[in-house]
Parts: sequence; C-alpha cells; structure tokens
Amino acid sequence: MSYKIKDPKSLIQGIFVTLVTEAGPEIISNVSTLSEDLAFITAAHLLSLAGLMEGREKEQSEIIGPVPVKGRKDVQALFFLTLVDYNSSSDSRLVDHGTHLGVVLIFPKERISDVRRATGLIEPYLQMFFSKNSQKVRKESIDENFGKELLNHIIELVTSPQTRAFWFDENSEKMIEYRDNNFVKKEHDVVLIDEGKKTIYLFAKHTSSPFKVRRVNNAVNNLNLEFYKNSMKIVKLDNYDEAEPLLIKYGITMV
Repeated sequence: MSYKIKDPKSLIQGIFVTLVTEAGPEIISNVSTLSEDLAFITAAHLLSLAGLMEGREKEQSEIIGPVPVKGRKDVQALFFLTLVDYNSSSDSRLVDHGTHLGVVLIFPKERISDVRRATGLIEPYLQMFFSKNSQKVRKESIDENFGKELLNHIIELVTSPQTRAFWFDENSEKMIEYRDNNFVKKEHDVVLIDEGKKTIYLFAKHTSSPFKVRRVNNAVNNLNLEFYKNSMKIVKLDNYDEAEPLLIKYGITMV
C-alpha cells in the first residue's frame, strides 16, 4: 500500500524493504508512493544489479545509486543490501547463511546534489544499524512497521544538523568521512564539520608540508562546494592546542 508524503519538501520521500525468500524477492514493507507492482519491479532490478557487483572486494555493504526508477521520471532511488538471519526458512542454506535484505530509499530526481551529501550520512548509519542489530534484525521481525521506523530515523538523520569528521586521502585527493565520527587518527589531516554552526574546522598535521597543506585546502574547498554549495565558513587551526577544545566539545577522541 502506497502512502502520501507528509512533507512534500522532504529529501527522502519513501522507503521499501525487500527480502529474498524461498520463493524469491518479496516486498515486506512499502512506505512510499510507488505501487506494490512498481516497488517489486524496482527491487528485482536492484537485486540483479547488486548480484553483478558481488565479486567486488569490500568490507561492508554499500549504497548503490542514485539509480532511475522505471516508470517514474520524477524520482530516483538509493539501494542498500545486507544480510539478515532467516531461522524459520525451510531452505537450510538460508538458515545457515541468512538472506539478503534490501533497503530502497526514494527521493526527488531534482535533488540529486542534496542526496550526494546525505548518502555520506545514510550509508554508515545503515551499516552500523544492521551491524549492531545483527542478532535482532531477522526475517521474522521485519514488517510494515519496521520500514516506517527506519524511514523516520533516516529522515531525522538527514534533516538534523550533524557533526561530521573527515580525513584527507592522498591517493584520491579527497576528504573521506570517518565511519565512526567519535574517533579520528593522529596521523591524518582532519576536518570537523559543524552543520549547525555552518563551520568547517581544518586541522592539518604540523608535519605536513606547505605543498600538502595546499592540497588539503583544495580538498576542503571542493567538499564545501560539493556538499554545502560553499555555504560553510572554513576555520584553519594551527596547532593541537586549538583543536583539543573542539575535540572535547564534540566528544571526539584522537587515537
């Protein structure tokens, strides 16, 4: 059953959850404006796409997308695939190894740039959610209400200002977000972002050469443009004495 969006301006406008059962893909929860038939077609397509990517080396599940939704030119989708327990299955393989669960998030096509920023929040959230709840999230516990609660959590996540932590990757020349924002590494050139105060704090290592510092500055400027449309103020911290109060304020430990 499809539903009407409460807030037409919401970035994430729906979710549906699919599970692979003995009979194949099944839509367990559809909290979106997509019909059941269209949700099933979209899920089957995304599961097939994920199957083509199974050979990649990766530590955790990743978000695929944005991808188009067949029959809906006004929206696109993000797809997250993970494994959950399926102890009640009649198929011993599913009991032993679990089954695939797919989370499909629907958003307005014209807001792709906003979704690119939000994906950096949503992906680690889903990874941590299913990791921490791996013994609780089972096929038997996933129902329509599961999708509604997950949607509400994600909408709150992308709507509320966040404190985010990044480090500079020399290979890609980009800032990479920490999976756990509570810890940053001493050997990294670190960036803290306070979305509420619209401020980016840059703390380059004192051992970094002027040439590398320029590269870090360029990466931070690109981050500001790509995620925040240059709306953030950038504050450069010269030493650890300046950075330490911020780390304490945001509950971040440098290891």
